[in-house]
Amino acid sequence: TSFVMPSLVTELSARTFEGCRKLEEIDLGDKITAIGDSAFESCLNLESVRIPDTVESIGSRAFIGTWLDEVTFGSGLRSIGAYAFAGLFFKNVDLPDGLEEMGEAAFGSCAHLETIDLGSNLKSLPEKALQYCGSLTTLSLPATVSAIGADALSDCNTLSALYCLRSVPPALSAALPAQTSVYVPQASLESYKAADNWSAYADRIFAAE
Repeated sequence: TSFVMPSLVTELSARTFEGCRKLEEIDLGDKITAIGDSAFESCLNLESVRIPDTVESIGSRAFIGTWLDEVTFGSGLRSIGAYAFAGLFFKNVDLPDGLEEMGEAAFGSCAHLETIDLGSNLKSLPEKALQYCGSLTTLSLPATVSAIGADALSDCNTLSALYCLRSVPPALSAALPAQTSVYVPQASLESYKAADNWSAYADRIFAAE
């Protein structure tokens, strides 16, 4: 079953399509500005979606419980809610540069996720953001990320390289995976090695080339 969003609709309220198991395709049009909490939760046959440029926010649990393996994010997106895409099946995610906020475990338990581009304006990597993303090998945090939440990278067992572009070390509440090396700006190398919580990983912190 497919559905085309009427042109007069500008916002999807919470649980609009929750549990619509026959929904396979959705055309969100070009007027939607917000996707509400659990809007597509448990739409078990929904496999791909294109988020139009007009969408500024995606609510918590918006797509959890679907079979999404492909998502195209529009340029207008500013925030993604908690668990919005947790446990889904895509391999690659490209988030727009305008994205500033991400909720807890937004992409947690995405076991097939190999790459994720966080854009250039994300303010923090929240708690459990990428927990259990066991196929992720490298991750680059933009210079705007000022905090890394608890368990943000826990059980990312193939994450070999973490690039932190911020000159001032972000507040670190997460334990880094045992195999992960950290690459930081040359001028900030000693600052990272001495910073709270980062100092425990001093022997794994290197200057980025």
